[in-house]
Order: sequence, then structure tokens, then C-alpha cells
Amino acid sequence: MTEKALIKGLKQGEKFAFDLLVSTYSSFIYKICYSIVLKKEDAEDVTQEVFTKLYLNIHAFNEQAKLSTWIYRIALNQSNEFLRKSSRKKRLHLKKTTSDLTSIASIIPDQEILPDNALIEKEEFTIIHNAIQQLPENYKMVLLLNSIEGLSYKDLAEKIGHSIPATESLIYRAKQKLKVILTDYYEKNYKK
Repeated sequence: MTEKALIKGLKQGEKFAFDLLVSTYSSFIYKICYSIVLKKEDAEDVTQEVFTKLYLNIHAFNEQAKLSTWIYRIALNQSNEFLRKSSRKKRLHLKKTTSDLTSIASIIPDQEILPDNALIEKEEFTIIHNAIQQLPENYKMVLLLNSIEGLSYKDLAEKIGHSIPATESLIYRAKQKLKVILTDYYEKNYKK
């Protein structure tokens, strides 16, 4: 089924079209959500929210962009919204419990003790993830699609509607910006 036919079917409310959308894009959406929220269960919840949003808003899709780009933006927005809501809940919970030190400890998730290498890997992943979140949306999008989805420059260019040289340039600038953010972070936190 072509993308145009899929969109038409979705706009007409065909169950087959929605099932095809889910089977085609569920892994793509989950990977994007997971790369932002960092927890399997949360990524699954946000993925469901993305499909709900897609179903309810397919009529607003104007078909000037690729469907995958529109889906990516919704996944990105829903994931960031989830983080904002989670952060707000944690702050409210922290305000309620600051007078009781034992209840503060209860908001810290239990984690098993990890070997040093695994702990270092997890810390590095968190640092990189936070740095990526500071990038402008277009940089974040191409880095995530290139690294998480493993899209080649050619496939990525088609997906975002740019030429291959423009896509290569965008990825290069995104990596340079990420490098600056990470260098600043390490200089502030690890330089003696």
C-alpha cells in the first residue's frame, strides 16, 4: 500500500489502514519514545499516546510533509510532554515530603547495585541523552533517525524531504553542536 493510500484509508477511518499504520510504525515510534523517556514501560505508554494522537488528528495532516516526519514530530512532542508532566509530579511530591527525610528516600527508585563499568555506561548514556535533548528540533530529529533507526543518509534525506548533501550537512552540524554541548559539560564537571 502506498503512503497516499494509507493516509486516505486513515482519513476514511478504515481499520485495516490503522492496523497497517501500527504494524509499520510501532517500532519506529517506540524507539523514539524510549530514547527520550528512558524507561521501557513509560516508552510503551507514550507510544500508545502517540497512536491515539495520530488516530484523532489524521484529518489535520496536510500531506505536504512525509507521514513518517509527522509521526516523528508527534512522538517527540508526546515524549517531551511526558517528561514535563513527570518532572512536575516529582517536584510536587518532593515539596510534600521535604520535611520527612524517610519519605524523600522513598521517591528515589530502587536500583540494584551495578558493577562499576555498567554504572559508568549508564552515566555516560544519561549525559549524552541530556545533551541531545538540548539540541534544536531539526538536529535532534536527524541524529535520532540516523542513530536509532539506522537510516542511511539517502533514506534519511527521503524521509525528511531534503537532498542527500543537505542531510549530510545537517547531520554534521548536529554532531558539531552535540560535541560543543558535551565538551562544555565535561569541562564544567570533570576539569580539575
